[in-house]
Amino acid sequence: MTTGRLTTLLNGIGIDISKRQVVGLLTKGLDGLVAEDTAVLHAGMVSAPHVTVDDTGARHAHDNFHTTQIGGEHFTVFRTTASKSRLNFLSLLRGSYHDYVLNDAAFDYLHGHPSYMALTARLRAPEPRRFCNQVPFLEYLARKGVDIFDKAAIRILGEAGILGFYPPSRPCGRDGDHLRRCRPVSCRQSCFVPGSH
Repeated sequence: MTTGRLTTLLNGIGIDISKRQVVGLLTKGLDGLVAEDTAVLHAGMVSAPHVTVDDTGARHAHDNFHTTQIGGEHFTVFRTTASKSRLNFLSLLRGSYHDYVLNDAAFDYLHGHPSYMALTARLRAPEPRRFCNQVPFLEYLARKGVDIFDKAAIRILGEAGILGFYPPSRPCGRDGDHLRRCRPVSCRQSCFVPGSH
């Protein structure tokens, strides 16, 4: 039900309330719901034997957006974003985590992009590199000679870093609208900080 209809309904039963007041009541104190929604996605992603995804176009505030449904046998979440890119899709799957990991899984993905072979060689390290978020990840790439303003390169490297977030034993990828089981790598304790390695 739209807020306009809800306002009309409430006014019709004698409650003097404006649409703005209805919106204020509906959006007040949502922190607990947001935290619960995030926890549902995380719990579902680490416990479901398989995860399905589907997306559809949606109009919001007079702009085109995309709503993605991510679910399993015991959970479903919906995310509406302005982008339908692979990078956005992978970001949705990792939920509230913002980590990037350059490991074997990330480099396996980069090997599928032959034009990035020289770049891959410069980035490969004996041990996986973990980054808490995009800022240290981009700083590391810049120090390695990557043009961080090259949108195509950053898109591919971002996809690789997010795929590296999932361990190689649980490959993560789309097969139609079916996502094979993925489990995130916990990066919270050993996050790479520029200058520390």
